[in-house]
Amino acid sequence: MHILAFGEVMLRFTVADKMMLEQCDNLHMTTVGTGVNLLSSLSHFGYDTSILTVLPDNPIGKKAAADLRKLGISDKKIIYQGKSMGSFFVELGQGARPERVTYQDRLSSSFSQMSDKIIILKKPWPALI
Repeated sequence: MHILAFGEVMLRFTVADKMMLEQCDNLHMTTVGTGVNLLSSLSHFGYDTSILTVLPDNPIGKKAAADLRKLGISDKKIIYQGKSMGSFFVELGQGARPERVTYQDRLSSSFSQMSDKIIILKKPWPALI
């Protein structure tokens, strides 16, 4: 069985050692998203998985696609366009301080800027499914 998900792929930057963002000089970067999390789990159970999304046409987008492949998710249905990717910073909670998430400007990400005309012009819908 082949499973296809549609959604935004994002970069998560996690602050090390339960420090606050302003205290940290190094961040751990991971490629995430609801579809990514779901598909990677299904891939580990032996399902063929792929994601339909838009990533920036630059090294950041290529890195995200490589991460998807490492998780067992096919990158053959990815459209490369635009220059930015949604991202967020996570500060892990410590003691009474709760976890804090700070999002970047998601409205300008390649995925958010996609239109139905772009997808249809790049590849016909039956070919994407």
